[in-house]
Amino acid sequence: MTITAFILLLLIILPFIAFVLFSVLKNKKLRLRSYYLIEALLVLLFTSIGHLYYYNVYNLNILPDKENLNTFVLVLLVGTIAMYIYHTIYIKIKKAEKLSIQAIATFFLFTILFFIWIIPLGHKYLYVDRLDTKEGLFANPHMEEAMIEEDKNIMVGLIDSSYDPLMQPRTSRSYENYFYIKNNGSIPYNGNIFLLLFDEDDEPITVKLFEDITIAPNSEQLLIEPRKNSFHPSEWNEHSFTTKQKVETFEAVITGK
Repeated sequence: MTITAFILLLLIILPFIAFVLFSVLKNKKLRLRSYYLIEALLVLLFTSIGHLYYYNVYNLNILPDKENLNTFVLVLLVGTIAMYIYHTIYIKIKKAEKLSIQAIATFFLFTILFFIWIIPLGHKYLYVDRLDTKEGLFANPHMEEAMIEEDKNIMVGLIDSSYDPLMQPRTSRSYENYFYIKNNGSIPYNGNIFLLLFDEDDEPITVKLFEDITIAPNSEQLLIEPRKNSFHPSEWNEHSFTTKQKVETFEAVITGK
């Protein structure tokens, strides 16, 4: 089960538990949907505070990139319409009760809220955690997760190699890898970087080539493999590349000047 599925389950059952407890123990007469409304308002409040925090402290956009947002809303809208058409045909055949427009709209709005407001907040938390790891790694460059090219004043660091805990189950065989490069010199760097990746048994996994990398003096950036499609994830969702195995260590060959 993913963390997202667990959160969804909690959001579904917590209002019901509150409804039962207050109805039986406190003899409160609120309707069940009132508890879901209260939960929605509380979730919206606390997640809004979280998004504002990451915006003010880390300058992260509150919403995902416009292109991604438009694509998601369009796909969801088409999916919702298709679901409604299917349901309409189904009830005519089975003579079942038709879903109300209110129920369809509720589903549409809840899905948008969950996937463009709640889930991105979790990804922002993971992104900031990686930034902290990166700062610690580059401050202690002799760790095995870092490699230094003294002649060029260039450092390459493996910040993380893991599955997405929000969207992928623990059994996932797709690992997202985050490699950063840092230029400690006083002149710009331009060149190619070869990464030889190893698993936990020190067996080679694959070799990655990053061509024509340019980085300004005294700066750092995420190494990103060219995308095979035009989709560009939001800043907090960017990763270097994916592998089918977890990367434990690496060797780097840094060319150029």
